[in-house]
Amino acid sequence: KQNKDTWTNFDGKYYSPHYHHVELFELQPNTMYFYKPILKASRGEFDEYNLHTLKQPTKEEMQKELKELDSEEDAADEEDVQEGRRLLDPYDGSWRDCPPVNKIRSFRTAPPAGSFPVSLAIIGDIGQFPHSEETLARLLRNRNEMDAVILAGDIAYTNYDHRRWDTFFDFLDDYPLFEHIPLQICPGNHDIDMNDVANDIFQAYEHRFRMPRVKPPQLELYDGPHGAMNMDAPPY
Repeated sequence: KQNKDTWTNFDGKYYSPHYHHVELFELQPNTMYFYKPILKASRGEFDEYNLHTLKQPTKEEMQKELKELDSEEDAADEEDVQEGRRLLDPYDGSWRDCPPVNKIRSFRTAPPAGSFPVSLAIIGDIGQFPHSEETLARLLRNRNEMDAVILAGDIAYTNYDHRRWDTFFDFLDDYPLFEHIPLQICPGNHDIDMNDVANDIFQAYEHRFRMPRVKPPQLELYDGPHGAMNMDAPPY
């Protein structure tokens, strides 16, 4: 968890040493999969870990997990009502407990191609604002009504402060929707984050999310309804 009062820089620049990406192969459609992130101090400890502990939970264990998820959501809603809690920018979730390290999570893969209906929740401009918490709380309450979520750009509103990417992921941890529901993301103009040295763009987004793309991003002018627009500069 990041505490905005104790942020530190690396030689005056933001530094995040680890981005973890896992690629899964040969998944079957419309199938529930269970997973458990493993925290180990070394590769040797990881190799010694007994992977057989990741056996499929029983029906009773699954019902208990869903009940605990509902309890966490109700408790968060009650806190908001009693304290009038609203997200600051950046989000500070340091007062909340970190996600349990031994929790077994699950997700369901997409249905076979051509299968209908498919229910998608489409959101955008999520950021770290008062509406952000309200949006994720509502999605969490209705998680059984959606197959996946599409976040259509303007993700974390970092305003070129990359530490806010870390607080944004803390925010997602505190509303554990996407450990169960697949999330697809496309970037928006607030995710450009142009590098002030090489003029590279979308680096922060592409380091954190591995999403399909048509071609590499590039700086250009685009013709809009009112003439040429520079989508890489304010106020866009």
